[in-house]
Amino acid sequence: MKKPHTTSGAEQKVEPPPTMQRSRTQLATAYAPGSLFTFEGGQGACMSVSTRNEPAPIKPSTELQIYEQIKEYVESWAVRARNPGNGGGSGPLKHETPLDLCVDQSLLNGHEIEVSVDKFAFMDATRMGYVPFPLSFVCRRCGLHRTASDVGRVDDQARKFREHCPNGASKCANDWEQLDVVMVHWSGRIEPLTPSTRFWTQDKIVPADNCRSCGNKDFVLRRNSASFSDWYFVCTKCGMKRDILQKDEFTLQRLTPHLVANQVEMVEVNMEPVSYRASAAFYSHGDRLIIFSKGDQLELLQHGREEDLIQFLGEQYNYPGKQLTDAEKEDKLRAVGKEADWKTYCDSRTTLAMMEKMQGVPAEGLAAIRTVINQYEEQWTQYFLGTDRASPQLRQRVYERSDYIRRYDPIRMAVEHKAFAEEKLLSGGTVSGKLVCVPVAAPDVHLMPTLPAADKQTAIREIRRRLDLLGFADMRLIRNLELCEYTFGYTRVSALPLVEREKTKGNKVEMPVRLNLFGRTDGGQAKHPVYCIKQENEAFYVRLKEEVVLEWLRVNGMGVDLGTPPIDLGGRLIEEFPASTFSRFLDAYRREKNVTRAPYPYVYTLLHTIAHQLIGILSELSGLDLGSFGEHLFVPDQAFLVYRRGTTMDLGNLSSMWRNYTDPAYGNQVLDKMVLPENLRCGSETVCLMRGGACPDCILLPETSCLTRNELLSRSVLTGRGLPSWDDQTTPLAEGFYDVSRRLAAAP
Repeated sequence: MKKPHTTSGAEQKVEPPPTMQRSRTQLATAYAPGSLFTFEGGQGACMSVSTRNEPAPIKPSTELQIYEQIKEYVESWAVRARNPGNGGGSGPLKHETPLDLCVDQSLLNGHEIEVSVDKFAFMDATRMGYVPFPLSFVCRRCGLHRTASDVGRVDDQARKFREHCPNGASKCANDWEQLDVVMVHWSGRIEPLTPSTRFWTQDKIVPADNCRSCGNKDFVLRRNSASFSDWYFVCTKCGMKRDILQKDEFTLQRLTPHLVANQVEMVEVNMEPVSYRASAAFYSHGDRLIIFSKGDQLELLQHGREEDLIQFLGEQYNYPGKQLTDAEKEDKLRAVGKEADWKTYCDSRTTLAMMEKMQGVPAEGLAAIRTVINQYEEQWTQYFLGTDRASPQLRQRVYERSDYIRRYDPIRMAVEHKAFAEEKLLSGGTVSGKLVCVPVAAPDVHLMPTLPAADKQTAIREIRRRLDLLGFADMRLIRNLELCEYTFGYTRVSALPLVEREKTKGNKVEMPVRLNLFGRTDGGQAKHPVYCIKQENEAFYVRLKEEVVLEWLRVNGMGVDLGTPPIDLGGRLIEEFPASTFSRFLDAYRREKNVTRAPYPYVYTLLHTIAHQLIGILSELSGLDLGSFGEHLFVPDQAFLVYRRGTTMDLGNLSSMWRNYTDPAYGNQVLDKMVLPENLRCGSETVCLMRGGACPDCILLPETSCLTRNELLSRSVLTGRGLPSWDDQTTPLAEGFYDVSRRLAAAP
C-alpha cells in the first residue's frame, strides 16, 4: 500500500496522500473525510482524508442556499446537543455542556456560534485521499501488540516488532495483522486500540503507558471471544491484566472544571471499542435542495420582503382582498395618475343615485351610466383587490418564520412550489427533443408504448380512473429535475445530537454528540470542504385533490373551516403550522402519544407516506434500489416529488419503466399496485400497527433517502387501521385517505 512520506533534505515536504477511485456519491458520503474502511478483500484498514478537488459546478446562488442550510443545521444541532433529557431520554447531565463539545471549534467564535461562508470550499467530489489507520498491530501467533507512531515510518518500525516478542526475536513468528478495532468517542475523536491509557487525577490528565506493577511497556492482547468485554491486555513480564478502557483526552480537557467539582460521570469520557467492519463509526451529514434556474419567487423569502411575501401567499391561496374606503381608493389612483378618472367615476355614481330616485327616467339611460361605472371598477381591480390579501394569522406566520426549520417551513414550500410550477409544470420546455413535463393522463409518444389508437384511449381512460381512485388531482413525469446533494461534516457513534449510555445499572444518561466539519483541504486552501453533487434526473410529481384531503380530515375529526368566502386549504395549513413540534430532528414525533391530532402534521404524514409507497413500487418495477430515490414535499399545496438520485447517466429509468408497464387492461401497473388494498399490507402487520404502521417490511426507506429519517410515516393514514404512534389519541382513524378517495370517486 502506498503511503505518504516526507522528502529528505534541509526542507521537509509532505507529499499528498494517495487517492481512491469510487463514485462521487460514495466519496461524498461513505468515504468522506474521517470515514474508516478496508479495501476489497479485507486487506488494509484505512481512514479517508481531505484532498484537493475542483470547485463544484454550481451557481453562487446555490452556494448561498447550501451555506444557509448548513448554518441552520449547525445552530439546531447545538441547541439540541446542549439540552439532554428533552428528547425523551433518561435525563440531563449534572453540568452545563461546553459548546465545543457540541460542534466543531471552527464553527465558534469564543462562546458563540459563528458559521461563516468563507470557512467552506464548495468542491466536486471526484477524488478522496486515504492513509493507513489504525497503525495498531497484533501477532497472530502470540498476540503481542505493537503500534507504529508515523504513517511514513510503518515499514521501518514494523521490522523491529519482533525484537519485543516474549519468546525472543529469533523465535518470533513475525505474523502480524492490522487491528480493525478502534476506540471511538462521541466527541468525534478516534484512536487505535492500545494498552496505553490515561486518567484524570489531581486536576490533571496523567498518561499510563507502562505496566503499573513492573514498568514494562510490552503487552499481549487476549481476544477470548467476540465480545469486547472479554478482551484485555497482559503484561509480557509480570502477567498483570489491563482492561481495554480509554478516556477521551479532548473531553477530559474540556470538562476539567466539572471534574474538579465532581459533576462528571466517567461514562461521559470513556471511549468505546468498535470494529468498523461490523459497526458504524462514522456518519456523514448534509442535505439536498432543488436547483431553480431563475428563482425569482425565492427572493420573496429574503429579509425585508415580508410584505411582498404576504401578498404572494394571499393571492396564491385565494385570500379575499381588504375592502378599501373611497379615500383609500382615491389615494391609490392618484398615485398612478388616474385622479381624473376617479372624479368621473364619482360624478357618475352621484348622477346614478339621483336618477334612480327620479321617476320616468329611461332604463337605457340608467344602464349606460352603470356600464361606465362597471368599466372603471374592472380597470381598477388590480389596484384595489390585491391590497392586504392576508389574515392576521398568515401575517404572523410570515414574520415569525425566521425561527422555522427550512426543511419544514411551509411558507418556503409554498414559494418553492410556485417556482417549480413555473419552471417545470407550466414551462412547455423540452430537453433532447422531449417535453420536460408530461401528464401521465395525457402522455406524449415517448411515455406511451406503441398501441392501436383504441387501446391507447382505453389505457389513458384506465389511468385517469385510477388517479381518481387514489385521490390524485395531477401526476406528471419531470424529465430533468436539477438537484444538488452535499455533505459537510460527520459524527461518530450516532447520527443524532445526543447519545444515551448507561452510567450505573438501570440508570442512563444522555450525552452530546459533536458535529465535526471535514478536515481542511490540502493545497494551502485552509478551508473545510463541502462536497457538492449536482444531478439531473427524472421525477414524478403528484398533487392530491384538495376536496378529498378536506373530507379525509373531516371524517377523522380534523375538519378545517375555510371561511366565507373560502380560501384554499394551503392557507389554513400555513396558519396552523405547529412550529414548536417541527424541530430539526423532530423530537416531538419520536415519542409515543406526544402530539395533538391536528391537520398539518396529518397532511404532512399523508403526503410523506404516499411518497414512500410510490417509491417502493417504482423500485420494484424499475429495478432501482430504494436508496437510489429521493423525495420532496410541498405540504401547503398537497403535492410531492419522487425522484431518482444518482450521478450516473440518466437512462430514462422512470419513463421507460412507466412506458413498459402501461397496458389497456389496467392503465399502468404503478397506479394499479397503489390502488390494490393488499399492496398496503405488511409482513409484520400486528406488530407494525402497534408501532404506528411503519416498519422495514412496508414503507420505511434507507435513512439517507428519507427527508425525516423515517419519522411522520404511517400506513394508517391510507388504510384507516390504527393511527400514527405520535398521535395522543387512542381512537383509531375512522377512514383512510384511499377509503375516502374511492368513496368520492364512486359518488354520482
